[in-house]
Amino acid sequence: MSEQKKFGSSFRAALTWNMLNIGVGQVMTLAIFLLLTTKLSPVVFGIFALALVFIEFFNLEGRFSIIDAIVQRQRFDKKSLATVYWVATGIYGAFAGLFVLLAPVIAGAFGYPEITDVLRALAVTLLIIPFSLAPTSVLYEKHDFKTITLRAIFAKFMGGMPALIVAFGPHPEWALVAQRVMANTAEAGLLIVQTRVFPSFNFDRSWARDFAKEAARIFMAQTCVKSLLRVLDIAIAAFFGAAAVGLWRIAERIMQAVFAAFANPLSS
Repeated sequence: MSEQKKFGSSFRAALTWNMLNIGVGQVMTLAIFLLLTTKLSPVVFGIFALALVFIEFFNLEGRFSIIDAIVQRQRFDKKSLATVYWVATGIYGAFAGLFVLLAPVIAGAFGYPEITDVLRALAVTLLIIPFSLAPTSVLYEKHDFKTITLRAIFAKFMGGMPALIVAFGPHPEWALVAQRVMANTAEAGLLIVQTRVFPSFNFDRSWARDFAKEAARIFMAQTCVKSLLRVLDIAIAAFFGAAAVGLWRIAERIMQAVFAAFANPLSS
């Protein structure tokens, strides 16, 4: 197959499966989110958003920086992927521990003690992310958009169901944390099963240094571009409180779903 035909085939597959992700995944996620808004107060959404201010640097920018570094360097052998896992585990483990220790300080800075336990719980979820990095990069390299889409939908469903159960239970304030824990766990588990990319006891020191430098470069670039939303969360909390942050996040989530329905299929 010529490069032109291969690109055209990949583009059509990406567009088709991304449309399915929008049609099923986004609609399902929005429906779950709207149900949660009927049981959770804006303050709960605000506390969760403030706890995420630092966690999301590693859940989003950190995650995709590492995946991009693997794909760009084309290092998909067993030893290289194992090296990525151990480097990522060291970095994520260190920052998870740091957030657990500093959670009371961060909560005090925001003026909401409730952030402490939420931040500590979310910090622990960082330990799950390294399991999904190498398998995800393998799927992107293979242009396996079908698996990527089905995995995303499955993770959203597995995260949403526990969130609803907790939201309608005696401790609804933990619903959003339950959603994050289950979504990350389900995603990592499914990725490992589908790709058969398991962590192994292999390590390449030279690749670890090169990979860390490349991932750090991408991370810094992405962080500079995508930090505005988190800065806004902090500013709104400082001037108007956690409830205002929660209302802002609810409105932003709904607008994000509407935008995704029109823009994501082509941009992805």
